[in-house]
Amino acid sequence: MGKKVKELRRLNQWSLRELESRTGITASYIYRIENGGNSNPTVNVLKKLSEAFNVCPLVFFNEVEIEDEELEIFELKEMNGNSMFTSKH
Repeated sequence: MGKKVKELRRLNQWSLRELESRTGITASYIYRIENGGNSNPTVNVLKKLSEAFNVCPLVFFNEVEIEDEELEIFELKEMNGNSMFTSKH
């Protein structure tokens, strides 16, 4: 999972501090996730990261390389105050 977080962060050209400001997750915690120090983040952390990157949470567990086009496969929808991901296709 950490490799995907780092890959998405770099694709967006965000620093750890930028991702921290977008998610509310500390830069040190994000660093630990990216470098394997925490391979089991909470569902809440996963949700915040997926919302910041605007991707489906499953992207973090996919072993396929992320391409720019793949980032647009899912979009975040708000329904009745709940976040959910829907396919754009």
